[in-house]
Amino acid sequence: MNLCRGEGIIEAIHRPLTGHDRTGDHIEPASRSAAADLLRRWRHRALLTQEDLAELTGLGVRTIRRLESGAEQRPRVDSLRLIADALRLTEPDRAQLIGTWGAATSPPAVVPRQLPPAVSGFCGRAAYLATLDGVGKQPEPLAVITGPAGVGKTSLAAHWAHRAASNYPDGQLYADLCGFHPHAQPAEPAAVVRRFLDALGVHHSRIPAELVAQTALFRSITAGRRMLILLDNAAAAEQVRPLLPASGTTMVVITSRSQLTGLVAAEGAHHLALDLLTPQEARSLLQRRLGADRIEAEPAAAAEIVERCGRLPLALAVAAARAVSEHGSTLSDVAQDLSDSARRLDVLDTGDSATDVRAVLSWSYHRISSPAADVFRLLGTHPAPQIGLPAAAHLAGLAVEAARRILLELKRAHLVTALSSDRYTLHDLLHLYAADLARTHDDERTRAEAMGRVIDYYLSHAMAADRALYPARDRPPATYDVPAGPPWHAEDALAWFIREHQALDALLRSAAEQGRHREACQLAWAISCYLEQRGHLKELIDGQSLALDAARHLDDDHLQAVFIRHLGRAYVLLDDRERAIALLAEAAELAHRSGDGVLAANSILPTARLVSKTDLPQAIALCRTAISRFEQEGHEVGRASALNSIGWYLTLLGRPAEAIVYCEEALVVLERHGYRNLLASTLNSLARAHLDLGNHLLAAQLYERALGLVREVGDRYMFAEILMHAGDAHLAAGDTSQADRAWRDAMHVFTELDHPDALDARNRLADLPGESRSRTTGLAEPPPGPH
Repeated sequence: MNLCRGEGIIEAIHRPLTGHDRTGDHIEPASRSAAADLLRRWRHRALLTQEDLAELTGLGVRTIRRLESGAEQRPRVDSLRLIADALRLTEPDRAQLIGTWGAATSPPAVVPRQLPPAVSGFCGRAAYLATLDGVGKQPEPLAVITGPAGVGKTSLAAHWAHRAASNYPDGQLYADLCGFHPHAQPAEPAAVVRRFLDALGVHHSRIPAELVAQTALFRSITAGRRMLILLDNAAAAEQVRPLLPASGTTMVVITSRSQLTGLVAAEGAHHLALDLLTPQEARSLLQRRLGADRIEAEPAAAAEIVERCGRLPLALAVAAARAVSEHGSTLSDVAQDLSDSARRLDVLDTGDSATDVRAVLSWSYHRISSPAADVFRLLGTHPAPQIGLPAAAHLAGLAVEAARRILLELKRAHLVTALSSDRYTLHDLLHLYAADLARTHDDERTRAEAMGRVIDYYLSHAMAADRALYPARDRPPATYDVPAGPPWHAEDALAWFIREHQALDALLRSAAEQGRHREACQLAWAISCYLEQRGHLKELIDGQSLALDAARHLDDDHLQAVFIRHLGRAYVLLDDRERAIALLAEAAELAHRSGDGVLAANSILPTARLVSKTDLPQAIALCRTAISRFEQEGHEVGRASALNSIGWYLTLLGRPAEAIVYCEEALVVLERHGYRNLLASTLNSLARAHLDLGNHLLAAQLYERALGLVREVGDRYMFAEILMHAGDAHLAAGDTSQADRAWRDAMHVFTELDHPDALDARNRLADLPGESRSRTTGLAEPPPGPH
C-alpha cells in the first residue's frame, strides 16, 4: 500500500476492524495495547512524565495511566486532542492518535449498498470491463476512468460495480463528487467522508472535526474490509485523496473528465481512457433502446444516426429517445434532423441539463481557464476537426509553447484529444459546440482575424511544400500576399501534405463560403498538384470547381484558365474524354486571351494524351504545336516535357529507335534542372523504348530509377503505371518473381485509387505462371504530363 494512501497510519497500531473483530463499544485488547505503546513512546519522545502530560492537558494522571496501559476502552475525542496538543504532534501523528482510538464505535447496523441504479441498455465495453476485473485482483485495487463528456464513464463504472458487487460483501459506497456540474460546486472531501462514516454506522458525535482525523477514522474502519467505493465525477486528484482507504481489500473506482494524472503517478491508479463506442457497439446501443425490428427496417438511417452522433453514447441515447417519444417519428426522420450540422446540438437538446448534450458539454467548458476557453472557441472556427500545434498557435495568435500549454489544459479536460505530441482533434459534437460558442461569444472581427492567421499558415507551408515536390510547375499569379514558408525537403513536404491535405481542403471550402475569393484560389492552386498525383480526384474536382467560381467572382480570365485546366486534367485521369477535351480547349483559349502562352501550351499536352488512345499521329502533331509555343515563350522545361510525350507516342507506334532520340534530348534538359517527376516520366518512356528494342536489363534498370524518383514526389498514378511497365521488363529478362511483385504492387495501388487498370494488373498476374515471352502490351497512354 502506498504511504500516500495511508498517510502515516501504521499497521502495527491495530488489527483490521471488521464486524467479526469488534465487539460492543470497545477496541480489542491487542489494538488497545499497540495504541497505548505508541502513546507512551510519543510521551517519552517529548521528555514528559505522566504527571507532566496530565498537567499540560488538564486530564487526571489516572486517565493518562489508563490510556498508556490499554485499560481505557473508549477515550473521549476531546481528550485525545488535548493530548495531541500537549505532545505537539504533527498533523499525521494527530490523525493517527485520534483515528486509532476514535475507531471505538459500534459496528454498522446495515452493510451500505449505495451504488446508483444499474444502467438500462448498457452494451459493449468488454475490454474495459475485463480490465476492471483485473484491477480488482491487484494488491492496491484503484482504477481511474477518464474521458470526454457523454462517453459513458459513469455507465461503465456503475455497470461493472453491480456486476462485481458480490465480490465486496462488506458494502459499497458511492458519492457524486460534482466535479463537473451545472448547478453545484465540487463536493468537499470532508462532507463526503462524513457521509461515508455515517453510512458505516459511526455516530455523529464520534466524528472528528478535522479532515485529517476524519480520514484516519475512515481508513481505520474500512481497514481489512472487502468493500467497493465508487467516486463519480471527480474534479481533481486533491478532491479524491482523502477518500481513499488504507486497505488493499477495498476496491476504488473513480470517474472524471479530468485525466487525474496525479493519482496514476502517486497512488499507482490504473488509468482507463474511455473511448467512443465502436460502430458495432453504437448500433447495438440503438438496438437495445429501439428494438431490433426498427433497426433492421431502416439500417441506412440507423448507420447515419450513429455517424451523426459521433458514436457518443449520450448523443445516441438522446437520438433514440427522440425516435421513441415523438409519435410517428421514423429513424430516417431523426437522421434527417441530425444531418444539419447547424441544428444538430438543438436536435440533441432534451430540456434536461443532465442529458442535454450541449449542457453536458458546457460543464467541461466552464471549468477551464479563460485563455483556454478563448482557444477552445477559436478551434470551433477551424473548419477541420484535426489541427497541428503550429496551426493552432497561428489560429489563436499565440507563440507555439503558449499554445502547447493551453492545448494540454484542454486535453486534460477532455475537450480535445491528442493524436500525437503536436496534433489534436475535437470530437464532431465538441467541434460544433466550440463553433456555437464562437458565434455567440466572439465578434466577427475576432473570428475573421483568426481565419486570416490560419490561412496564412497553411498557404505559406503549402506553397513551400508544392515548390519542393514539383519545382517544374509554373508559379501562380500573385493573387494573395503569402508569407514565406519553410525550406522543405521533398520527403518532409510530402509528409506534411499527407498529414494536412484534409485540413487544406476544408479551409478552401470555408474560404469559398465566406467570400474570401483570393484566398480560396490560392489554396486550391497550392494543393491541386498533390491531390492529382495522390489520386484524390473527387477532392481535386470539388476544390478546383470552388476556385473556378471564386476566379469568376474576381473576373480574372487567367485564374479561370488555371482552374479549368486543372479540372480538365482531372477528367483525363477519370477517362472522361468528352468533358476533358472541352475543358482543356476552354483553358487554352482563356490562357491565350490572357497572354499566358505557357499555360496555353500546357493545356495542349493532356489533350494529346486523350487523343493518343485513338489517333497517335494526331497526338504527336499536338505535341509539336505545344513545342512551338514553349519555344516562343523560352520555356525549356515545357519543351522537354513535350519531347518526352512524342517519344512515348513514337514507341507506341512501333518506332522505339526514334523515340529514344526524343527522350534522351528531354532527359538532358530535365537532369540539368533536377525536376524529379518529369525525370521519372521521361525515364519511363526511355525504358519502354529500350524494352521494345530487346534491351531488357537496361529497361529494368531505367524503370527502377524512375520508381525511385516517383517515390520521392508521391505520384501514385505514375508509380502504378511504371510498376506495370517494370513488370514487363522483368518478365522479358526472365525474372518472373520480380514481375509478379511489380504487378501485384501496381494492382494494390490501382485498387486503392479505384482505377480500372487494377483489372489489367490482375489479368497479368493470372497469366504469369504460363508466360515465357515478354509482355509489352498494357497502358497505351503516357504518364501524367507537366503541371
